[in-house]
Amino acid sequence: MRKENRTYNHITLVGNVGQEPKIKYIDPEVCSARFSLATNTEGKLDSKGMPVVGEITDWHSILCYRDLAKEVELSIRPGMLVRVEGRLTYQQWRTNRGDRRKSAVILAEKIEVIAEPKPKEEQESSPAKASTAPYDKYLDTLAKDHSEIPF
Repeated sequence: MRKENRTYNHITLVGNVGQEPKIKYIDPEVCSARFSLATNTEGKLDSKGMPVVGEITDWHSILCYRDLAKEVELSIRPGMLVRVEGRLTYQQWRTNRGDRRKSAVILAEKIEVIAEPKPKEEQESSPAKASTAPYDKYLDTLAKDHSEIPF
């Protein structure tokens, strides 16, 4: 009896839209949309629990086609917090000098808006808070009662 091998390629990202989506119409009914998505990861802590690196931002290239691309054209704007579901794929091309290049692309199958961008007044008044975000977790840890820890 032959054992069936199954593979799975699914990715879910939640992040902020980086720039206005680029829309290309192949014909009046078929289009594609491409935009960047930023996801953030908290920095690392050293052996003493002190922050070593602040927040780390990764940028992802999102691509979609047809009806989903038309939805993106109408509703996705920079700064929005969105959830993207799709699969990881790769695009290959050659530079003008003939060098081969390869980049990862998320081929989106579903995009959901989670939150609209903050109004400019809020963005301007919150940079100080945003810059301390990696340290907040550390400060919260210091403030907790650790008397029950056995060491």
